[in-house]
Amino acid sequence: MYRLKVYFHVAIADNGDRQSEVVVNNSFEIINNLYNQHNIYFEWDCNVIEHYNDDWANNMLLLNGNNVKDEFHEDGIDILLLPDNAEFKALSFGFIGGGSAVYVSGVSPNGIPLAASNAISHEIGHVLNLFHTFHNCGTSPENPDGSECNIKGDRLCDTNPDPGMNYSVNEICEWIDTTGAECQDEFELSLYNMVSLLVVTE
Repeated sequence: MYRLKVYFHVAIADNGDRQSEVVVNNSFEIINNLYNQHNIYFEWDCNVIEHYNDDWANNMLLLNGNNVKDEFHEDGIDILLLPDNAEFKALSFGFIGGGSAVYVSGVSPNGIPLAASNAISHEIGHVLNLFHTFHNCGTSPENPDGSECNIKGDRLCDTNPDPGMNYSVNEICEWIDTTGAECQDEFELSLYNMVSLLVVTE
């Protein structure tokens, strides 16, 4: 069993836009529901660290290299939630093996608010050294038959080979359109299992 501390931060815009305590509590519940089944448990002191900073609240890109990092902790994972309407709406991000912070901003390409979604679980996976299932698919994609599962893709054999589905999935993570796949050069898309166990879109 593993127990990890998490710290929740909320960026607050000048106009009052922010994530509510309800959203923060839901986010904490989401990550525990997903990771507890793998004997990973998160501990939180229920304190929400507030940052009254209009720049941070409106554009996640402005956080890079900023002194928000001075507020981070060395003994846990810091999770910074920005408002849903932040200008930078690309995605959340975590650092694969290179840091212990997760930033979450805006909505996903299919319209799902990220602050109360499995996007946080996804980014915590990166903090815990997990790659995307389609990692390096543009240069060295994982074989669809799974024979290279321990050296390509996310390097885990309990997830299906993934050529990069690019949000072209339905609510149960089945492909609804293969034309948007990121990696189509080396293997025919028809060879891939059309259901990926690790695609997080909601």
